[in-house]
Amino acid sequence: MANRQHLKILEQGVDTWNQWRKENPGIKPDLIVADLKGANLREANLSETNLRKANLFFASLSGANLRNANLNGANLSGADLNGADLNGADLSEAKLKNAQIDRETVIDAKWRLLWEIVNKGGIGRDLRGAKLKEANLSGVDLRNAKLRGANLSGVDLRNAKLSEANLSYADLKSAKLSYAKLSYANLSGANLSYADLSYANLSYADLSEANLSYADLSEANLTSADLNNVDLSNTKLRGTSLKDLDLSNVQLSEIDLRGVNLSGHDLKERNLSSQDLSGANLTEVNLTKIQALGTNFQDAILTGACIEDWNINSETKLNGIICDYVYLKENKLERRPCDPNKTLAPGEFVKLVQKARETVDLIFSNGIDWKAFLPTIKELQVKYLEEDLSIAALEKKPDGAFVVRLNVSPYADKGLIKSRGKQLYEEKLKLIEAQHRAELKSLEAKYSIKLSNKEEIIELHKKYNSDILELGKLAASKSITNFQVRD
Repeated sequence: MANRQHLKILEQGVDTWNQWRKENPGIKPDLIVADLKGANLREANLSETNLRKANLFFASLSGANLRNANLNGANLSGADLNGADLNGADLSEAKLKNAQIDRETVIDAKWRLLWEIVNKGGIGRDLRGAKLKEANLSGVDLRNAKLRGANLSGVDLRNAKLSEANLSYADLKSAKLSYAKLSYANLSGANLSYADLSYANLSYADLSEANLSYADLSEANLTSADLNNVDLSNTKLRGTSLKDLDLSNVQLSEIDLRGVNLSGHDLKERNLSSQDLSGANLTEVNLTKIQALGTNFQDAILTGACIEDWNINSETKLNGIICDYVYLKENKLERRPCDPNKTLAPGEFVKLVQKARETVDLIFSNGIDWKAFLPTIKELQVKYLEEDLSIAALEKKPDGAFVVRLNVSPYADKGLIKSRGKQLYEEKLKLIEAQHRAELKSLEAKYSIKLSNKEEIIELHKKYNSDILELGKLAASKSITNFQVRD
């Protein structure tokens, strides 16, 4: 129990208490188990005081001197500790739920601080919702800490040990977490916007649905981290390895991807237009059908990448690209150079893809109905004001597919032209088929007959139209280019 004389002096007010402490420097006050609920102890000299298991629920301790105080098991829930000096205090098993601690609170990084508290169950639960805004906790050991929903905005946690800590939904906005150990930490739903996580170890961390907008993740270790539905807008990832991560639900738009390691990722059909990927490692990345208009690939590594139908233009920067070989089709097909023992010479990659800037390939797996295709080209010319749009080359593949390569302006939206071209072609095919059916119906009425094999007759019509395929074969065999479509 508390020393009655000491408690009676404290009840006379802080001024009286502080004067008594000044006059009796050798006495270590005993306030064990004292009921000080809601007490006004602002700027009180409680250094060296035994407050073990004291009830300080919602007490005002702002500016108080609690150096080396024994607060073991004390109830500090809701207490105002702003500006308090807690150097050397024993807070093991103390309750700090919703306690207020600001940057003026003196916290010794070597102090047992929250390690014993967290691990002995005192605030393993009760730190939830604690306010530690802008506190200096650099180097603190908070492994396995339960800090779900805690207000840690602006906190200095540089070099802190937070592996396996539960920081889900915590407010870590602008927190300093450089070099922090956060492996296996639960950061799901946490607010990490503007946080400094440079060089932090986030391997196997759960970052699902976390807000990392404007955060600095430069050189961070994200090995096997969960980035599902993460907001990475304007995040700095320079030098960061994203290898082996699931990026299927990660928005890559507006991210600083300079120097990032994306090797082995499937970025098929992603929109990377205007992105800065300079110096990025894109080894064996699937870039099939990506939008890369105005994208900066300067000094990037593209060895083993697949660039099938990627959409680039004259604004796409390709200078300095490092590429030993590349694939023109998915599943590592059509390697360039074809000889597996050869590599591309410096600058040869740019020459190889130069044509892609000014051409669009339309692929037809079952031949071409020229009666439908030619008016499609004419309509595309009008639709996109592409007066220079023309057939550059015709090619029949070994699998029977037919490729029509179109010349377009280097500034054209090739992806849009390609999709619209296929759409128009299908529409015209349906129109032609409807015309065939109408003609057959007319013949039946005119001659009073019933044609039992209409489908075969329609197929014959199609065969006739696609037999103009000979035109394509002839054009391909003679390598005809600039096959202009005219009225």
